Amino acid sequence: MNEIVSREALLPRAWELARHMKKQNPLTLRYTRMALSNRFRRRLQEGLSYGLALEGISAAQVALLNAQKARG
Repeated sequence: MNEIVSREALLPRAWELARHMKKQNPLTLRYTRMALSNRFRRRLQEGLSYGLALEGISAAQVALLNAQKARG
């Protein structure tokens, strides 16, 4: 949903949208949820592998610096 609302209007608008969605066909809701969650899941996996790679590089760098400090 592409909509901008004020902070005060956020919760009432969210409930309004929830009531509207509740009226939809259950099968439509199921496939909509699947489509949205699959896209989110895919983006999370893409970012996760990159983040884990950066974390591994950082850990290796810290280990190297600690080893260098211990030597001299």
